[in-house]
Amino acid sequence: MRVKLKDVAVEFKEKSSDKSISIGLEHLESNKITIDKYDTNGNNTFTKTFKRGQILFGRRRAYLHKAAVAPFDGICSGDIIVIEAIKNKIFPAFLPFVIQNEEFFNYAVEKSAGSLSPRVKWEHLKEYEFELPDFEEQKRLANILWKIENIKSSIKEQIKKSEDLLFNYYSHIYGNMDGNYQSIKSMVEIQNKSEIKAGDQIPYGKYKFFTSGEKEGYYNSYLLNGQFLILNTGGSMLCQYYNGPFAYSTDALVIKPKEDLIKFIYYHLLCNQKYYDEKFFRGSGLRHLNKKEFLSSEIKIPEKNKIIYIVNFMDNISKIIASLNNQKIYLQELERKIIKEALNV
Repeated sequence: MRVKLKDVAVEFKEKSSDKSISIGLEHLESNKITIDKYDTNGNNTFTKTFKRGQILFGRRRAYLHKAAVAPFDGICSGDIIVIEAIKNKIFPAFLPFVIQNEEFFNYAVEKSAGSLSPRVKWEHLKEYEFELPDFEEQKRLANILWKIENIKSSIKEQIKKSEDLLFNYYSHIYGNMDGNYQSIKSMVEIQNKSEIKAGDQIPYGKYKFFTSGEKEGYYNSYLLNGQFLILNTGGSMLCQYYNGPFAYSTDALVIKPKEDLIKFIYYHLLCNQKYYDEKFFRGSGLRHLNKKEFLSSEIKIPEKNKIIYIVNFMDNISKIIASLNNQKIYLQELERKIIKEALNV
């Protein structure tokens, strides 16, 4: 049965002055249907209320794909639309997957107004049209989709523990090893700045595209081919290793360390991202990397045998993390496919 969102859901508009627990846009994570973060300090002007089980949709910058199920009662930002299922019109546990899907977000972006901080209204969202399965099928699909969500959460926890092992091991070994300090610039070749803008990336393509941030993008031609490290120059510290042909934007710094050091330097920067972020990123608005100071900073380099030992251990843990991430990606794609077919969008 073809329906519009307004046929099965309404905007919840109650208000309250109780600020005991609140959720802002910053607490909603992109492409995540559950909520783990919130505030309890009451230091806000929020009055819009929500109830456990309702859906919180980030109406500002809908391209960030923020929509999740409220795990408790509370208040939220005015830039969040609270959506409630209409009883007997849709199975409540199925509605979150109608909202948290790529086609719905594309629709929301299309209906948004404003240049610097585009927002979408419920009066536009409620006209979104999709195919609604019968009630029993909704229950069956919701059961499958929530099981996938639970598995994804378990995998995320395993990834976190593996990353903690990686960082803690490196911190211990680096703090107790001997070595000579060398500046980063003395160990790397700095690659030419790209002329490609971040906005020129495409969602699917032949070659990986790197810019400031972790969002995966592609490009139809490549600039470099081989082993390189790609670093953010805006926002916050992020170091990525890549081996193969790729393109990158104007706001990425690409360096090529000496071949016997590339993985060691990568793991050093990866495990010390917080330090480099606090020390070398400056600015009151969008922070930027002070390249000169960063490249002049020094890293302790041990003897060759020690480097090989450390890199081999780190590589093995990284393979486990990569395998877990691949499982998570597979489940995300499976979930996306199930929703797309069910809603015929």
